[in-house]
Amino acid sequence: MSRLDSQTKPAPDREDRVRDPKISRTSFFRDREALEALVHRAAPHLFARRVDAPIRIWFLDCATGEEAYSLAILLLEQAAKLKVEPKIQIFATALDADAIKLARQGRYPLEIEAHVSSERLGRQLSKAGGQPASRSGSKRHTNC
Repeated sequence: MSRLDSQTKPAPDREDRVRDPKISRTSFFRDREALEALVHRAAPHLFARRVDAPIRIWFLDCATGEEAYSLAILLLEQAAKLKVEPKIQIFATALDADAIKLARQGRYPLEIEAHVSSERLGRQLSKAGGQPASRSGSKRHTNC
């Protein structure tokens, strides 16, 4: 393989996505630092807007919804800290119809405990049929 080939050849994960753009890889708080920075910096400005104007966020390629629900959870936590009750609507879309179907259900495997603190699990997720499911708070703000 030439040096040019090694520099221009996509990583295996990216190569898979080029072949099949419907590959759904996601997790709760996947890029935690970036997501928290976004919320902490943007939320005060978003929440300072008129109270009756909803905050609308479009989340592209949401896969099975974990990242969209993560954003909703962080925004709700930030709103509680700032003692505001904004209207938040998160629209989450993806190419994979099966993934969207799962996202709408808001039910996740027990393995999410590796990505979500027990405190957040207790506050934002409930057990439905033995598996974590989004509570009405974060689910109410997320439209998959």
